[in-house]
Amino acid sequence: MARHRLLRAVKALLDKGVTPPGVDVEHQKVRSAAIVLPPDQPFKDGAREAMIARPSVAPASV
Repeated sequence: MARHRLLRAVKALLDKGVTPPGVDVEHQKVRSAAIVLPPDQPFKDGAREAMIARPSVAPASV
């Protein structure tokens, strides 16, 4: 899967000049997080703020 994503990114850059994902500094400010969410809440939505790395702020965990 990772290889296919890399190949698509290279082709998009060469053919269309599309910047590859992960080059933007904001994409690199991600950290792991462990939190408990209600069963009906998607992790992506409920943990969004906990996954953003901020200087001098401890990671979220339970």
